[in-house]
Amino acid sequence: MDRLGLGYNKLAEINPRLIYCAISGFGLTGPLRDKPSFDIVTQALSGALSINGERGHMPVKLGIPLGDMVGGISGRWRSLAALHERSRTGQGRLIDISLYDG
Repeated sequence: MDRLGLGYNKLAEINPRLIYCAISGFGLTGPLRDKPSFDIVTQALSGALSINGERGHMPVKLGIPLGDMVGGISGRWRSLAALHERSRTGQGRLIDISLYDG
């Protein structure tokens, strides 16, 4: 979004009350920030695949897209918390959700 001029810092200059929720595979900072990710990558790297399926056989993908769902659920709750904070302080916030961290 920064490349498009739509990153948090740029938009917060215009509207300091902005609540901006960024959901990505590995977050906005750190060594993996530019790497693509989706549910199965999150399941594999988090170890979820290693505990699903039968012992001695290949790992089995979870029955639900848990890696993706965690980001959406976490984003919703953190956005609501930021709205509450803004009602008290008048300030917006950048929310950085990493599917991998979830």
